[in-house]
Amino acid sequence: MSVDWTTVVVSAAINTPTVAGLLGWLGKRRLQNEMAQHHAELEALKAEYGKQLEAYKAQLEQSKLLLQADLNKTILVTKAHFETEFEALKAVFAKLAEVKLQMAGLRPQMRVGPAAESPAVRLERLTEQINAFQKAYNALLEISEHVSAFYPPNIYEQLGACLRKANAEIVDLRISGQETFSHDWYGRGRSNFEEFLTSFSEVSALIRDRISNLAIVRTG
Repeated sequence: MSVDWTTVVVSAAINTPTVAGLLGWLGKRRLQNEMAQHHAELEALKAEYGKQLEAYKAQLEQSKLLLQADLNKTILVTKAHFETEFEALKAVFAKLAEVKLQMAGLRPQMRVGPAAESPAVRLERLTEQINAFQKAYNALLEISEHVSAFYPPNIYEQLGACLRKANAEIVDLRISGQETFSHDWYGRGRSNFEEFLTSFSEVSALIRDRISNLAIVRTG
């Protein structure tokens, strides 16, 4: 039986106290290095998760602030209050929209009509339009006053601005005399209508905001 002296020598060397100590130290060193590497990787993960957590917390806080802002604007009312105010605003806006339509047709820059239409016929048609506009104006004035207690003052104020501009248009049309159908006459009409539209848009926006912020109180 032959003896593998190389294996014997290596085995003997490993089993010597010095070499065994060296191997133990190397194993411990490797373990320490691996532990340090794992620790570094763990710290990197913790740092990354920490950043993500902070980002989520910031997003949550932002969402809470937005929600609170919406809640702060919410107006809690009873079902009866909501229905009463909604109907009042709807009725007022319907009359306001009619005034807008009538006013838009009073002094259009382009008019469709018979080419040989006489000034007297044109004036007669204008008078009919003014009377219809006056009727729409009176209806808006009446409804806005009758139900003014059922909607906010800021909407009432903007409605007042619309009414003043519409009334200014009526007065100007009534007293135009020989200026009727002149270039300046059309220019004043365009200016009046543009100012009316500005107030009309304000009323529309205020009504939308008001209705969107009303919330019915739950009962039972």
